[in-house]
Amino acid sequence: TATSPFVYAAIFNGGSSSIYNNSSSVPVAAGDASTTGIQGLDIGAYAGTFGYLTGKIAEVIIYNRVLKTTELNTIFQYLGQRYGIAVS
Repeated sequence: TATSPFVYAAIFNGGSSSIYNNSSSVPVAAGDASTTGIQGLDIGAYAGTFGYLTGKIAEVIIYNRVLKTTELNTIFQYLGQRYGIAVS
């Protein structure tokens, strides 16, 4: 159970998919998300044992391509500053 806000980034890129939390330098999860494409998008829901988010989502930014590291850094800094979240 998280008690403080986070900035997350999820990158769907087949075998090199990853999720980042408050930093664009080290993923908290990575692996093969398949190459079949996203058939639907659920934000705030998890298909496993966690169920649904009980918190709030302040902002969602979606791109139709994989971002460069510098672009991802810029977004983390923007969201961190906008919502008062310490990011690196």
